[in-house]
Amino acid sequence: MPHGSGVPTTRSLPCSCTRWSAVPRPTGVSSVAFDTPSGLADFDAWVIRTVLNPQSPLFREARYLLAEETEIRDPALYHSVLGAIAAGNIPTAASPASLAGSLPRSPIRFNVLEDCALIAREPDLFRPGRATYRVTEPLIIFYEAIMRPEWFRLESGMAEAVWRDQRADFLSRVAVAAFRNPLP
Repeated sequence: MPHGSGVPTTRSLPCSCTRWSAVPRPTGVSSVAFDTPSGLADFDAWVIRTVLNPQSPLFREARYLLAEETEIRDPALYHSVLGAIAAGNIPTAASPASLAGSLPRSPIRFNVLEDCALIAREPDLFRPGRATYRVTEPLIIFYEAIMRPEWFRLESGMAEAVWRDQRADFLSRVAVAAFRNPLP
């Protein structure tokens, strides 16, 4: 939710929304914000009723994460970069400048995304002096991989159809990233 709205954002809670059930619920916050799947059998229904539901606080949270950052002047450009990194379309590079050259409307300031803790620069163990980037916020990964390409259908109330169509992408792109880079 927008900064100052009284509803917790993933930035204000430890380890993102994936652990909301372990956080005491603040007074006056809707129970929708603390809905968690009752088990693996409930996971698909939970995604549809919470994350992909336009009436849920989580629905626009990934967009608000960028909007809250004062250093980010062009959220669309930064969403493009986050989407490219989340999709694995950012090549390993020696410097952010060489990465930015492959993106539209360059230059991009990768240090802004690093300072906001939305991406991490990690050394390439096989090529000295080079690095790889990864998105660190699970909700941003989910948004870029699943929600952003389907935004119109989601806002049109087609969450079930979107999830049916995107579930395989979730398993291959989002869930794999979560296991590769587990939360602290």
